[in-house]
Amino acid sequence: MKKIRVAVFSVTAILSLAACNFTPGGQGEKSNPISLPKGDSRIALVDPSNTSMVSENVKNYVDAMREQQETLGIDPYVYTALEGNDFVSVENYLDKGDVNGVNRSTGSIPDRSDKNMGIDLAFSVSEDLTQEKYQIYLGRKADLSDAKEYETDQLSLNVNNLLVNTDYYWRVKAGNTESDVHTFKTGDYPRWISARPLFNVRDNGGYMTSSGKRVRQGLVFRGGEITTMNGGGHYNTISESSKEVFRNVMKIGVELDLRGPSDIGDGYKANAFAENGDIEYKQYAIKSYEQTFTQTRSMIAPIFEILKEADQKPVYYHCFGGADRTGTLGFLLNGVLGVSYTDLIIDFELTSYSSIDNEHIRNHMSGHQHQYDRWPALINQIKTDTTGGYKYDENASLKDNIESFLVKACSVPQETINTIRDIMLVD
Repeated sequence: MKKIRVAVFSVTAILSLAACNFTPGGQGEKSNPISLPKGDSRIALVDPSNTSMVSENVKNYVDAMREQQETLGIDPYVYTALEGNDFVSVENYLDKGDVNGVNRSTGSIPDRSDKNMGIDLAFSVSEDLTQEKYQIYLGRKADLSDAKEYETDQLSLNVNNLLVNTDYYWRVKAGNTESDVHTFKTGDYPRWISARPLFNVRDNGGYMTSSGKRVRQGLVFRGGEITTMNGGGHYNTISESSKEVFRNVMKIGVELDLRGPSDIGDGYKANAFAENGDIEYKQYAIKSYEQTFTQTRSMIAPIFEILKEADQKPVYYHCFGGADRTGTLGFLLNGVLGVSYTDLIIDFELTSYSSIDNEHIRNHMSGHQHQYDRWPALINQIKTDTTGGYKYDENASLKDNIESFLVKACSVPQETINTIRDIMLVD
């Protein structure tokens, strides 16, 4: 009788796939039973046990935030304070590994939670099929006609940067022998992007909205700065491996820089991941939170003109840390798309897991220890601003209020918002 050789190892891989349709899910769900191609049983595939693609701390935090929303019985698509000692605090879901900081003298970044943890595709083969190399095919069609091929000399492959809440199909080939096709579904969690040494890189997409549609993945990304020339505590420079992610996974067409002269300094080389000038560089130096509108309101309309073409040229927008200025723009964009207030908070607070200034946890609750307490100021600005005849309507949805605010107070054309919804929302 032939013995079965089993081993599990990890090989880093990068996968670039297009956006797809979604249904709500948790850590990962089995797909509906369908007829899948059969193969040789001597190659046995191991179904992934964890498809969340986020760290355990991030997973527990997101689960707690969404469970809180359900427990409170609140309307998720209106403004709700969600403040107080009885509510979820992101600080309770962090540990020293999350907020250990960066060695700014060397630029060393610890292995932190702000990355896509990937999914391990493990398998076993009988001794008579042992090979020096194995091929793994992974795609979103059951017949694998769209599959991407990977080669490994181990019996496991870690694939990261997959789309969230998405059905995938895979099989393994040993020599000329193919396995059965198996399927798994990725979890319904925020989509981190692994692009070290860059940090806090995330997809704006994947979130459910009040329309019953999801924000499309792969069009707009947010994160920390790509390169810097002025020092002063800024420590990141894009690497060849992260260039590969920006070009071939995220497929970025526009770098939207929200930094000002104090961040950039003289001689900043824009488009650090571009080749032959094929990536546009746009700079709009905005302030953060309420100061976005009290000091740099005129920047909002041209920024949204860039975002409305993201289906043609995917956008990466960033400031220094991808936290405050970036977080403000993320709130406006996903807010006008109809993302729930809970998920808007989650998207803002996830910066707490990144490698930037760890002395200030991004916590939306006012007056909390070790936090930037400017989130309430941002919300208050939306509620009290009267520029251009705008008036907050406490009976309207948060989406409708943000739409009215952008159109009336920030002079964003209604057509632009309609276009952004057309390209960024999918069934």
